[in-house]
Amino acid sequence: MELDWELSPAVTLVPGIDFLGGFYNFGFDSPFSFDSASDPLAERQPVAVTGRGTAWAPDAYVKALLRPLKDRDRLLITPGIRVSSVYYTFGGSLFDLQAQAPSWAQAGFDPRIATRFALFEKFTLKASTGLYTQPPQPYQSFGFGTDVKLEFERSWSSSLGFEHQITPSIQWSLEGFYRKMDDLVVFNPAFQAYGDVNWLNSGQGRAYGLEVILRQAPVNHFFGWISYTLSRSERKDAPTDNWYLFDFDQTHILSAQAGYELPWGLDASGQVQYVTGNPTSLYNAGVYDVDSNSYNPFRIGPYNGDRLPPYFQVSVRVDKLWTFKVWQLDTYFELLNVVRGVNPEFTQYAYDYSQHAFVRGLPFIPNIGIEARFFP
Repeated sequence: MELDWELSPAVTLVPGIDFLGGFYNFGFDSPFSFDSASDPLAERQPVAVTGRGTAWAPDAYVKALLRPLKDRDRLLITPGIRVSSVYYTFGGSLFDLQAQAPSWAQAGFDPRIATRFALFEKFTLKASTGLYTQPPQPYQSFGFGTDVKLEFERSWSSSLGFEHQITPSIQWSLEGFYRKMDDLVVFNPAFQAYGDVNWLNSGQGRAYGLEVILRQAPVNHFFGWISYTLSRSERKDAPTDNWYLFDFDQTHILSAQAGYELPWGLDASGQVQYVTGNPTSLYNAGVYDVDSNSYNPFRIGPYNGDRLPPYFQVSVRVDKLWTFKVWQLDTYFELLNVVRGVNPEFTQYAYDYSQHAFVRGLPFIPNIGIEARFFP
């Protein structure tokens, strides 16, 4: 919810609020107590964990739209600040101690600024910078026998680029970006048993790259756009650790979509997507365990040192629009994944981890549908 408040032709204030809230509950059963997990001679007593509570996250923000030049459309400066807050309440039992977790509250302050300047009639510069905070997930704020004192994760994000209107219907833009992340929540490597701190704000991250987009507005029966992003995102769990790739780092992202208006109310369109495969850590082999009569996998390379095959997909669609006096009927026929790559969902290993194969995603799907729109 927000309000536009125009103080003058050069200044507009926009206060607003976002609100999320709800209830949760969960249950977890373990075949043994975590206190005795490191003792091979300890009795394996089962233990249960239950939890319930509420989560409230009201965020208030205000931004200003400043147009200081006589030509109000030439320069736009947008400073603002956002106050992000979250409040968790906990109930239930923690293992066999029946302890109650304390409530948890935290807030983040995010100043930001963005600007657009029409350097020439058809050439616009744009830039932005600011802080973005994110609260820990509820399960990360749920301490096992100790108070959790996590801070918000934080990112300083900046971008710089331009837009060029080649013709009234064709536009292209280029934008570079950089993100510096700190206070990332990571699992405590020293966590062993009940009473230890299980999560820490010791992670750091960085992401950078550029994006180029070419758009054709719907003119002369044709529309389309194509975008390409080149990026790299890395993180480390402690200041002294080495950098490694984020689980969803994607070096190349190419996406294109186009459509053409045919006679007789027909529209044809298509979509192409190509994305670099996500990083992964493949097992190299397995060691036979006589006691359990099974193989234990191991890997040689660094974490996320491998990549899954790239994602590739082509889909096409044909629409027929029927227009009546007070309603419209849209019928369509589409071929999803008419061309597809490996598109792995997950990795399947041989019993001894000597070989692996990828389980593919959605197959080729022909789809027929109708949609009615009424204008009473």
